Amino acid sequence: MSTDNQPVSPDIPAEDQTDVRDNPEEDRKTAPDTPDEDSSPQTGASGSDPAGAADSGSDDSAPDGQDEDMPRIPRSVIARMRRESEEVLSVTGERISDSRFESFSKNLVDLAASKRNKKILTDRMVGIETIGARLNALLSHGEFKILIPDLYMFDPKTRGYEIPKEAAFANVIYGRLNSEIDYIVEEIDVENRIAVGNHLEACRRKQKAYYFDTRFDGRPMVNEGMIVEVRVISVKRYGIFIDVFGCESFIPNQHLSYARIPDAREYYSNGDVVQVRITRIEKLSSSEVKVTASVKATYPDPRLEAMKIYHVDGLYRGRVTVIDEFGIFVTLGNGAECKCEYPKERFPTVGATVSVRIIGKDEKEKLLWGVITRIISV
Repeated sequence: MSTDNQPVSPDIPAEDQTDVRDNPEEDRKTAPDTPDEDSSPQTGASGSDPAGAADSGSDDSAPDGQDEDMPRIPRSVIARMRRESEEVLSVTGERISDSRFESFSKNLVDLAASKRNKKILTDRMVGIETIGARLNALLSHGEFKILIPDLYMFDPKTRGYEIPKEAAFANVIYGRLNSEIDYIVEEIDVENRIAVGNHLEACRRKQKAYYFDTRFDGRPMVNEGMIVEVRVISVKRYGIFIDVFGCESFIPNQHLSYARIPDAREYYSNGDVVQVRITRIEKLSSSEVKVTASVKATYPDPRLEAMKIYHVDGLYRGRVTVIDEFGIFVTLGNGAECKCEYPKERFPTVGATVSVRIIGKDEKEKLLWGVITRIISV
């Protein structure tokens, strides 16, 4: 299988295919309709199948009452799933059947709904695979392997990259491991339990729904000044990348906390959900936005309170957070920061608990000055 230019296209002989239901003739009259695009609150938009996408090897027309876009499960797959199924004895003493086939069918319905209605799905990135000359993000949706080719992962032009495209792809994809990725299904191979996803298309649809479509009050769902929850998708020493409703944004260390953070990797991980305040929204085009956000803007500046509660000659307990050429920085109990001189004797390490005597205040810079009097623990 190659994803160089075209997504994976299943090739399943029609005679080996069967309906998703065990007995389609009995269930056809009572089978619920497949939800339309309006049932997906995330996208806020409808869509049709990608051009040229069709179930390879299937009949030209579907049986009455069956969705033409619903992939059929090959009989060989059904037989294999049933062979793998086992009876389970419940805690109440009842014998219940293994739900493996039901789970497989449900996950297939999810993927088919995404392919037909452009419904956005979200799964965790669990690996990276190279197919041909292209990198693919690997996600898992139940029993299905989801591959997102690098060309569907992001557009380096929108990020201002000047490095070669392949290097940019590798840098981004490797940094996304264990993060949650939105995608829309492009193709499904039922026999091999593989689907091809498109992250870029999911981002475009989310941006439209949250930044351009308006509510009853005439405003979009996301506006400047709002506090929103976002997903951390990549963490570097100097800051974090977040997904803000389909828009990728970078928050440098100085906007993560009022205290100094030397390495964001000590505080954040891929997949974390954090609250940020939207400080700026720039609409670059009719369908693309740039979002600026801040974590520390979601709570009051503790340094303002520190100017009131910490007094000169007072002795206080804190934790060493940064040691650099400018001094030793100690974070006190409420998040306030005290800059200390280098001690003449014993030298503390980052993370050590120390006692600090305040020797001065800088009201303008909201900074406390002090000396370390004792290393309590390392």
